[in-house]
Amino acid sequence: MKTPALLIIFLILIPILLSSCLGTSSSSSTDCASTSNSYSSIQTNILTPKCISCHSTFSTYAGLTAGSSYVVSGNSAQSGLYTVTNSGQMPRGGSKLCATDIAAIKGWIDDKAPNN
Repeated sequence: MKTPALLIIFLILIPILLSSCLGTSSSSSTDCASTSNSYSSIQTNILTPKCISCHSTFSTYAGLTAGSSYVVSGNSAQSGLYTVTNSGQMPRGGSKLCATDIAAIKGWIDDKAPNN
């Protein structure tokens, strides 16, 4: 009788233990849920807490978009901001952006990067 109970406990614990070893994101859903495809949301929720300490030009809309390859309006694939965050190269030394934040950056750029 003890063997089936132990087997059930074991089968329940294995997926929980494995999920912690497989590198699941350390970001909680609250870290990402509020980011929308607007510049103000991206600035507040992503750029200010995760980028500006090293990339001060990202502190203003003009610094991010004016004549740079950081943001190529309407083309996320050619935009440095999207390509380095999507590849995981940035941010360095901190936690990577979650998929929701990366999708917000992509959506904003593909929507022609409005100053909203």
